Amino acid sequence: MVLLFVVFPSGQSTAVAAATSKVKADAGTVRVLVTQKWGDGEFVLARFDSSGKRMLRLVFATKGARGWRAAGSTQQRADITDVAVGSLLVARSKGGKGQPAWSIAAGELGDPRIRSVQVRWSSGQTTTRARQNDSYLIVERGTMGASSVRYASKDGTEIATVPVG
Repeated sequence: MVLLFVVFPSGQSTAVAAATSKVKADAGTVRVLVTQKWGDGEFVLARFDSSGKRMLRLVFATKGARGWRAAGSTQQRADITDVAVGSLLVARSKGGKGQPAWSIAAGELGDPRIRSVQVRWSSGQTTTRARQNDSYLIVERGTMGASSVRYASKDGTEIATVPVG
């Protein structure tokens, strides 16, 4: 009697593992900055170095029967001083299965005075979030562009405002 086992690849045990498992990074440089649940999944913002260049990676991970998988991702070079006080990644998606449409502004903060980040969207609406793990991840429902990003101190004093094209 011959038994045949078919093994299907499985996903990862967490959204973070799914977001970082296939990153081509310099040894010891991957750092998860922030995560946020969204629809049936989770956003993961990570930073890492690749050939000595700082990168930001945003992943939307979903959990299926065989574990977590990256359903979509984007990454870009993002030095900690790209916008003088930190880095900035903007992205948007029409969404998909289990993922409502979204618009994001995210980054790593290099200036320790920054306590909150405010995004003005092309719709005129603004969204403010507190600093989290030396980073920020601001998500809004719908596919609108970011017009500007404002970085503020604990008392609300503007440290910098960056127009977004």
